[in-house]
Amino acid sequence: MTYQIIANNSIMKYYILTLILMSGALLNAEMRKGPYLIYPNSDTRMSVLWQLRNETECTIDWGRDVSYSDGTANTKEIVPGENGHIHRFTINKLIPNQKYYYRIKENETFHSGTFMSGDGAGDDTTRMFVYGDTRTLLVNYNKIARSINNFIEENPIWQTMILHCGDWNSDDEEITWDKEHFNSEYVFTKRLLSIIPIMGTRGNHESEAIQFNKYYRYPYVETGKSYYSFDYGFAHVSVVDQYVDYSVDSPQYNWLKNDIISSAKRWKILLFHEPAYSDLGKRPNNENAQKYLQPLCEQYGIKLVFSGHNHFYAHCEVNGVNHFTFGGGGSELHPVSGTGEGLIKSISKFNYGRISLTKDKFNITVVDTNGVILDNVGIGGGTSNSESYINPKIEIYPNPSSDIIYYNLPESKSNHSVIIYDIMGKRIVSTEPVVQNYGSIDVSEVDSGSYIIEITTNTNSYAQTISIIR
Repeated sequence: MTYQIIANNSIMKYYILTLILMSGALLNAEMRKGPYLIYPNSDTRMSVLWQLRNETECTIDWGRDVSYSDGTANTKEIVPGENGHIHRFTINKLIPNQKYYYRIKENETFHSGTFMSGDGAGDDTTRMFVYGDTRTLLVNYNKIARSINNFIEENPIWQTMILHCGDWNSDDEEITWDKEHFNSEYVFTKRLLSIIPIMGTRGNHESEAIQFNKYYRYPYVETGKSYYSFDYGFAHVSVVDQYVDYSVDSPQYNWLKNDIISSAKRWKILLFHEPAYSDLGKRPNNENAQKYLQPLCEQYGIKLVFSGHNHFYAHCEVNGVNHFTFGGGGSELHPVSGTGEGLIKSISKFNYGRISLTKDKFNITVVDTNGVILDNVGIGGGTSNSESYINPKIEIYPNPSSDIIYYNLPESKSNHSVIIYDIMGKRIVSTEPVVQNYGSIDVSEVDSGSYIIEITTNTNSYAQTISIIR
């Protein structure tokens, strides 16, 4: 009997020691945040990031099925220290428009996810999601994530990217990023982070953006500033940091203007937090955004602007520029008043948007946490259960101009030529035929005044008034 007790005690000690060692292994390297994704501005690459609780080397495997046979790599942390231990690995040489599976191994634990490679235009349509103000009330954000997850499962072609309109958390403290955006107890948000990259802007709740810039390591133009841009399918997205000077002739303003002018993408999009135009039920419109950003939109043909800050959905159209407020991503809702310059519609419900872009049309579908369509901005701006599109007119920018005029045609590539007439019908400038749906024309030698620009394609002729100033 005594031997039995001693033997049992030995076995018990063995099990206790094993449990301690196992627990120690888990504590030595436990996933703290992620995995999550960032789009590295390439249709053949994807960046995977995660944070551990301690310094530990990891292994990442990837492939086009769960054999993960396309590649493997060892990773080390890129940010050391108590609140560091962040790993980032960019998978290269991907085949565009393919679904990939990946898994991260830390000690003996695996953490997995998937993503779709490419630039979102595999079938001649660019698709993106958009939401904002996901902070504080995680149960609501989790419902948004659940709805998006379900929609992607039913529509795999939508496993693309999310535009985030800012206010990711209640504040920018390390513990808040643990408890809110990266809280693993909310299974739908955790899964969403692992299957789709989020490209977003800084909100006022990001404060100095120290942790924001640490976790979401976008290609920022200036160190410590949160403005940058990227291309995705037919879209060029310029992300504005409203908490850094963006007044005329500031470094950010000059960068933004050049960034917009330099892009040849069909759709140019602005993403920032505090809206220039929205429903006035909670807050006034941002005057600086009206003063500095709206003129750029009008001059350079920007039709789509996405913001948050107000916790509801709103759509305003001002001088041909569509301003969307997507602030219903989780935080407490704000009331709507039904008033505001250019306001077309506003709804105080938790929501997110689905953006569809083709070569000549765009569509914004707004849905609630249950996937019910709240608004469908298309022909006529009505609400329906089917995709409809806005067919834009010819875009001329800048207008007025003093040297170069740029244009976009609302159709696919086609032979076209350009002629500029004065008000008496005299031909002033003409070009040789070109094969594309955009271009530019030099008017630096043309006198000040009003003119007609006529662009003729194989199937259509477009005419618009322009002004030239000296």
